Amino acid sequence: MTRNGGASKGSKAESCAFMGRLDVLTTAIYPHELAQEDEGDSPPPFSLTSFSAVLSALAGIVNLSGHVFRPLVVVCLSALVVLGIARNYCIATGLALLVHRTFFDGRLEELKRLSHLRPGLHCGRTARTDAIVSMVPALQHPHYKGTPWIIGGDLATLYPFLAFRSLAFHVPVVKYARRWLSVDADDTRNNGTKAQKAGGGNGSNGGIGVNHGFSDSLDGFTPCGETPSATGAVPSAANGHGTGDDGKGLDNSDDKEAVALDIALPDTGLDPDKPFYLVLHGLTGGSAEPYVLDFVAHALRRGCGLCVMISRGCMGTPVRGDNFFHGARISDVRSTVTALRRSLPEHTPLVMVGYSMGGIIATNYAALTGENSGVSCCVSMSGSFDTRTNIESRHSQQVWQPLLAMALKEHFVLSNTREIVKRGLNVSAIEACKNVLDIDTHLVAPYNGYPDVMAYYADMSAAAGDKIAGLRTPTLAVTSLDDPIMTADGSPVAEIDTINNLFILLTRNGGHVGWPTGWNPNRNRWGWMSTTSLDFCEAVVATAGL
Repeated sequence: MTRNGGASKGSKAESCAFMGRLDVLTTAIYPHELAQEDEGDSPPPFSLTSFSAVLSALAGIVNLSGHVFRPLVVVCLSALVVLGIARNYCIATGLALLVHRTFFDGRLEELKRLSHLRPGLHCGRTARTDAIVSMVPALQHPHYKGTPWIIGGDLATLYPFLAFRSLAFHVPVVKYARRWLSVDADDTRNNGTKAQKAGGGNGSNGGIGVNHGFSDSLDGFTPCGETPSATGAVPSAANGHGTGDDGKGLDNSDDKEAVALDIALPDTGLDPDKPFYLVLHGLTGGSAEPYVLDFVAHALRRGCGLCVMISRGCMGTPVRGDNFFHGARISDVRSTVTALRRSLPEHTPLVMVGYSMGGIIATNYAALTGENSGVSCCVSMSGSFDTRTNIESRHSQQVWQPLLAMALKEHFVLSNTREIVKRGLNVSAIEACKNVLDIDTHLVAPYNGYPDVMAYYADMSAAAGDKIAGLRTPTLAVTSLDDPIMTADGSPVAEIDTINNLFILLTRNGGHVGWPTGWNPNRNRWGWMSTTSLDFCEAVVATAGL
């Protein structure tokens, strides 16, 4: 394996060939709206909404801690973070004071409930799994060494969220090339999931690129710097679907939606022998999330290309139809995998890395698709195998979910009020939702036709029913036992000996999408997460013949 700036066989010609093939299947412009021009620059400073969200999360912790003087500390710390004038050690010291009691009191019940789970690596023993473990330091004892002065999962989550974001300008600027992929507008449930339909007929894209669904042929490829012509698109007669083309490359048929793909390629060019990464971000996130930028920067330094799939309606992307993002939909991932697989060289490994909700979707996708996943391996960071177990987490619902609920309302409720009313849902009840469980119960589940929230959670969970038995893609799931947002309960540790492709790493601490390391965690930020994911994927690719 080539790591950390080793010799690369990447070439500009390979990059051009990949983008040329991808341009046959996608378009660079969304109808009536130009793609974002910042293309992955560091995220903007905290807005007033972000300030309120941070304040809400910290205030929840204060309510559990029971000290009357702490609200003033919370306000001061939040203001300092927003203004960008506080040193991170000062922030961490204050946050440690705030969450100290919460860790010992608010989390005690959670830790007792997880007492049956043993920290460490859980996986079956085969020649290949042993080889993979030997090549990935994080899969070997002691697995993860955290920051000594960060106490508990709340702080391990809060500190990266606040401090590392204020250091986002230290992350190398990532230049993304945005493409729009035509996908099925509605694919609500995974029981009897509809197959991805081919796209529309011919049409010119105004010299940008064309997207008329998928073709088994890549004849539309053109050299870098040129534009695929309309004649290089999939003809309507070949796919039997109406045109629906808006004249700019996207299928505007009623049963079609557009998903944004942000592509990043190394400066040295694409190396077809190295893994190409499909990244799934967390709830309401996107390609500009600092932890995503951290991973992208690490992968680019190793000479690997990446694609960040933006979930419907996230990162300011428009939703043309009335079916916005929900956690059980895997059809968008399937469409993206298909497009990437047909654009990359045949022997290039395509691998998937998901964070939080993206990790849930990644493992569910791998379990449902079995041998037809189209990816060589899968990594889930802070995901959950069974989201139904989160219902029992009082700490998550009271402290952290109010923050997430606020973001969900801002991203999805306000822009879809008309359709919500049309489907007979109570907008007042939705506006009164205080946590994610409430929103899923009153909005997401009934909006998407589920009889109740438990059915929705089962549909999105890889460990629900017997889905996990169908896993054929080597998969690493990393979860912290002190994760305050996503409980590790439900991890199929008991069945691990019967699933040779599954690696479950349970760390004693680390929080949610956190895992800070060293006495000065600012230096490495999300480095442990990024390195672990990259090492595992490279090890899986290197041991493919075993």
